[in-house]
Amino acid sequence: MWRSGVRSPSFLQRLRGGSAGLGARRTSGTTACERARRHRVGQRLHGFTVSQVTDIPELCLTAVKLSHDGTGARYLHLAREDTNNLFSVQFRTTPLDSSGVPHVLEHTVLCGSQKYPCRDPFFKMLNRSLSTFMNAFTASDYTLYPFSTQNPKDFQNLLSVYLDAAFFPCLRELDFWQEGWRLEHENPRDPQTPLTFKGVVFNEMKGAFTDNERIFSQHLQSRLLPDHTYAVVSGGHPLCIPDLTWERLRQFHATHYHPSNARFFTYGDFPLEQHLKQIHEEALSKFEKIEPNTAVPAQKPWDKPREFQITCGPDSLAAESSRQTTVGVGFLLPDITDTFEAFTLNLLSSLLISGPNSPFYKALIESGLGTDFSPDVGYNGCTRDAYFSVGLQGVAAQDVQAVRDIIDRTVEEVLRKGFDDDQIEALLHKIEIQMKHQSVSFGLTLTSYIAPCWNHDGDPVELLQLGGQVARFRQCLKDNPEFLQQKVKQYFKVRGLENLPEWRHHVLSLCFYRNAFLHAHGFLIRCSLNATPEQMSLAEKAVDKFVGSLGRSEAGRKAARPRVVEKPVPSGSGGRTHISGPQVVRKLITDPAFRPCQTKTHFRLPFPVNHVGECVRTAPFTDPDHASLKVLARLMTAKFLHTEIREKGGAYGAGARLGRDGLFTFFSYRDPHSTETLQAFAKAVDWAKAGRFTQQDIDEAKLAVFATVDAPVAPSDRGLDHFLYGLSDGRKQAHREQLFAVSREGLIAASDKYLGVGRSTRGLALLGPENVKIASDPSWTLS
Repeated sequence: MWRSGVRSPSFLQRLRGGSAGLGARRTSGTTACERARRHRVGQRLHGFTVSQVTDIPELCLTAVKLSHDGTGARYLHLAREDTNNLFSVQFRTTPLDSSGVPHVLEHTVLCGSQKYPCRDPFFKMLNRSLSTFMNAFTASDYTLYPFSTQNPKDFQNLLSVYLDAAFFPCLRELDFWQEGWRLEHENPRDPQTPLTFKGVVFNEMKGAFTDNERIFSQHLQSRLLPDHTYAVVSGGHPLCIPDLTWERLRQFHATHYHPSNARFFTYGDFPLEQHLKQIHEEALSKFEKIEPNTAVPAQKPWDKPREFQITCGPDSLAAESSRQTTVGVGFLLPDITDTFEAFTLNLLSSLLISGPNSPFYKALIESGLGTDFSPDVGYNGCTRDAYFSVGLQGVAAQDVQAVRDIIDRTVEEVLRKGFDDDQIEALLHKIEIQMKHQSVSFGLTLTSYIAPCWNHDGDPVELLQLGGQVARFRQCLKDNPEFLQQKVKQYFKVRGLENLPEWRHHVLSLCFYRNAFLHAHGFLIRCSLNATPEQMSLAEKAVDKFVGSLGRSEAGRKAARPRVVEKPVPSGSGGRTHISGPQVVRKLITDPAFRPCQTKTHFRLPFPVNHVGECVRTAPFTDPDHASLKVLARLMTAKFLHTEIREKGGAYGAGARLGRDGLFTFFSYRDPHSTETLQAFAKAVDWAKAGRFTQQDIDEAKLAVFATVDAPVAPSDRGLDHFLYGLSDGRKQAHREQLFAVSREGLIAASDKYLGVGRSTRGLALLGPENVKIASDPSWTLS
């Protein structure tokens, strides 16, 4: 456990212990779904009462809904044969101003709690956990804390940290100043320098509000839903964040982070009973039920359309200064509780706008006004309201009315002609395929999918039963061929179409896909197929037909012959472990004219914060030194760069990473500093070369690396590394053994050999505002 930053060496050992002490992960001879089906409505389990047990065969899972007897907290468990188990706790957080209180609170609760009072238990868990995902999110009306892992003991440890952080945080004033905002001298060591605003969230939102499209969409939501929380910026507006006080942060936590205002979600094949017992004993049993009063009233519909103009800063990157206008038409979608109605609206939205065959897309292309077309959906889960917008970027001011006319004419055409049957069936088939696809991030996907509806009385279990909705939709089309046209009339409330239409509702996420066209001229086409044995022959025929249909000119039939250089992988030496086996040969495609050289480039962009990067060429994946460099990147991130650049410097994020190709990259983003951060990168190298880390630091870095190396792989990606990079399972296992063998001496040697100043060719890049210091330095290239 962590006490005031003191690390316990037994913690790492307990993590390594796997499921020891937790009992069997599965009951012998039973599946996760079979165990879930044994629960009965009314059954009491560790302070919870079962209210519903539902099989959802479309997604191969069984849902169990429960409520906590003492606090009223609601719980949904999805039992599924998936080793990647997930937990999340969600709170309805509804601010009434743009000070960013839920966002700052999200950061601050992760800065220490009663059981774990050290400075940053969240980031410490990143180094001591085999998690496949850890994060936190702030939305307009809820805050979500999810994690996932394949290890039962790791799940228990992470759950303990998350519960204590959410319900019993320290909320120290110093942490509020660090994560939220503070006034500080530009140079903290020189009181004569000007005072500036600093803070992690403050810098994050400064960066977020440099994007004109972000400003546009935020104003659109605010104008569509002006009467409550959706009219403000939940993440915080940089001009309003300094209005937030530490006292108001604590009050917001007391009101909104109570179990009576919480929703719990678990997914996977770990036993539900273990989760319930831990959640009840460590958190919920210490509270009594309250009425949090966080509900959002329904937005009153307008009597007539409204029009607003938003002024943003000019886009210095735009090709034409005259095409700076973004046109957006937004529709308020009032209350609909029927899930089939929501499903129908989702399909109708996709048919109207998605892909090159959709009416909106065709009309805009034919108009010649542009193709940068983007729909957006925002959903207010509390009131069951939502908005739907159709946007077109890069429009000349004189063409704004033409875009609006196109939207009106498109609706009229849809009412007259309807939709293409093949297009409808293709969309339904796509939904069915997505339902059956076993995604590695399935648990997190489901969390995001049901999160909005958990903020009101909607049923997340019913929303997951998409197979029944597809069948019902097909039956409606069979019984009434004009079913969709009637829905268009209903949702647009046709009043002669003299006014802007009003849509009624949209619950599910809306995806817009831009079709990619493969240009085969002069290139060798390689295809990777991933399918079941039964489907492989059909898939091969489909690919052969596709490739055969690609036309090529006479010149294109001549095979391109890139320059290929074969190099054997060097044997281990100097204390490194050599993996025995057949000789591995690297095939490198090279440009004979390429010569590496030092580069320092400042990309001057209209950002108020910086993005800083330094890249060094080191050892590729097949080199024995690659393992040491990978552990070193994690070690430098957790033990040096995070402290220096985020905690001290106020950047939103920073770290080091190593690519398969051997490119070792230092980075920071949304960073108030520039050259100071580059100096921090150099100090990190000196820190590593001096070996200022312990054996436990090394063990924790290895643990974090293995969490990514052994992360679950989606079926669609299986075999892809071998296909793209020639990395067989044997080569990957050899790499694992090299990771295990990484030593303190190897880390110091690798940092000196590859990262020491002057040892390797490196490139420096800075993206951000004008910089006087860099402008006066002739070694920098200004772009």
